[in-house]
Amino acid sequence: MFEIVKQNTKIDFLSFSKKFLLISAVVVIASLGVIFIKGFNYGIDFAGGTLVQAKFDKAPDLTKIRTSMEKLDIGEVVIQNFGNEKEVLIRVEKTSKDLQKVSDSIQNSLTQTFAKGSFKIVRVEQVGPQVGAQLKNKATMAVIYALIGILIYISLRFEFTYSVASVIALFHDVLITLGIFSLAGMEINLPIIAAVLTIVGYSLNDTIVVFDRIRETIKASGGKKIPLKEL
Repeated sequence: MFEIVKQNTKIDFLSFSKKFLLISAVVVIASLGVIFIKGFNYGIDFAGGTLVQAKFDKAPDLTKIRTSMEKLDIGEVVIQNFGNEKEVLIRVEKTSKDLQKVSDSIQNSLTQTFAKGSFKIVRVEQVGPQVGAQLKNKATMAVIYALIGILIYISLRFEFTYSVASVIALFHDVLITLGIFSLAGMEINLPIIAAVLTIVGYSLNDTIVVFDRIRETIKASGGKKIPLKEL
């Protein structure tokens, strides 16, 4: 049978610990820098605005749609394909106009630009700026509460020092993920927050497994101090 790693192979990972720590520190600092300098591309969930998703019978000309939207004078409009060439997302963010009127204007403009019956509106979303700000705060607090809960749980199950280490590990994973999103300019919305919390869950699971094995090893040694390499 083909084996990538042969049985009984021992790799001294701790001999690379300083290099790994250096790489990790550089990536974390870079992520912080990108987040503070570039910030996040918040979706309508957090920034507020209007989103209209239309499905056409055949692939529409995006330039034609963009030209028709510019005539409406509703603010900055982002137009892109969604899923396939026949589906189009039209987003208007941070507009000072009434959101319902913006949505109606977009749909009327599409009707005037394309033949009647050649498309259908699949989805319409409207989020006011105040609601968006509230969602942003609640999403941030959800992550913070999750970290605090983890800190308490690990403290009760293991020790306080273990809980601090686990939160640092989670902070590391989440920060790098958010740094990548910021660098790529990817949209931050509610599903992404759910994904971040999922990362927290998986990272915590791995951390608990490692801590559990460390505790068992220490118990088996009779409480004696064990060198880090042996542990």
